[in-house]
Amino acid sequence: IEEANFNYLDKALATIKSLPINYTKLALPLSGELISDHFIHCEAFLIIDSLKQMIIKKTLYILEDRSHEGILEFLQMHNVNVVLTKNIGQVMYDCITSNGISVYTNLQGKAHDEALKYLRGELDLDTKANCSCKDCSECSHDCK
Repeated sequence: IEEANFNYLDKALATIKSLPINYTKLALPLSGELISDHFIHCEAFLIIDSLKQMIIKKTLYILEDRSHEGILEFLQMHNVNVVLTKNIGQVMYDCITSNGISVYTNLQGKAHDEALKYLRGELDLDTKANCSCKDCSECSHDCK
């Protein structure tokens, strides 16, 4: 995993995470600065740490392992609790949601803008898997 990170915020984030306030960690699949058309085939993932309606940290990750298990492990390793995406297959959707991570679909546009809209409650959220391509509908792995 390649990481572009602002480490000076890590100590502050650890403190914020321990507070009983509205802390959310989002993951968005990227194609450039846009939300990728396909979750599993994205160029990179943007992880956003947010407090209430404010983005406090953004980190870009390029994954080597894009298997269902690899992506789930990545999301869990970074304590992601919400995924915002355009399209995701049923197998990957089930893999993520069965592990306690919320998934919202049918988003499009600039990832940063969509994340802000989500945090402000300005999106009509869809929670259904919406891709049936071969990569999404055929998985022989145990993602749980």
